[in-house]
Amino acid sequence: MPSHWPERRFHLFELHDLAWFPAVFRSALTEWLRALWEYSEAADVVTPLLRKSLAISGAARLVDLCSGRSGPVIPVQNRLESAGVFLPVVITDKFPDHTALIRLRDQSGGRITVSLEPVDATSLPGDLLGFRTLFNAFHHFRPADARRILADAYRSRQPIGIFEITERRLSKVLLCFPASFLSVFLLIWKMYPHRMAWWIFTWLIPVIPITIAWDGLVSHLRTYTPAEMEQLIEGLRDETFRWETGRVAAPRAGLDVSYLIGVPVDPPGL
Repeated sequence: MPSHWPERRFHLFELHDLAWFPAVFRSALTEWLRALWEYSEAADVVTPLLRKSLAISGAARLVDLCSGRSGPVIPVQNRLESAGVFLPVVITDKFPDHTALIRLRDQSGGRITVSLEPVDATSLPGDLLGFRTLFNAFHHFRPADARRILADAYRSRQPIGIFEITERRLSKVLLCFPASFLSVFLLIWKMYPHRMAWWIFTWLIPVIPITIAWDGLVSHLRTYTPAEMEQLIEGLRDETFRWETGRVAAPRAGLDVSYLIGVPVDPPGL
């Protein structure tokens, strides 16, 4: 059996990508992802990678794309600050949750700003400068759009970090549906705010566990392999822009974090 299975990438639909998908279920899924990331302590292994790349790039802030309700970037920001690196964060999303984002901004003490307008990750506004991050979101994009995200960062000379907890491996694909389904019942205690609708559609009518399990399965089937990542950055590498790929194990939950980081650097001789 090859290390990556199936060989062909399947871009099936994820429910929370659909514009008509009810907001109450979309917010539950994005909050579950946040809770899973926090429980896994994945920020502990991602932060050193970002810290090294930030030192090279000199970026003055993090620009988080496809953030959902804030996503993993917040614990990453906290760990950077614990290491003495203080950077503001800009939260963006294609479907911004205004209520959640305004609350997050107001409670951050100025550490976090938010975009209440939809932001297209394939072509950022010129004023959104900084280290771009995508946590658990890159697989949502078909190859042409995924390439545009990377090419936009390359052309703009802005650093970018792609981090994924899904893998297109047989063991992951087989386990993801039941594991995701059951994990909703375990993590709902850590999902905030404690919405009555989330509890009803988890414990009484398990729409949310089924939705998350389906989207989790599709996410694994959509995830790019390291070889496919190399194809996506073909022609975007030169002496002034470096790329690094790899995988690190999160401390908990049996998760591995795959990453692709691109950083502009000074050309030799300068």
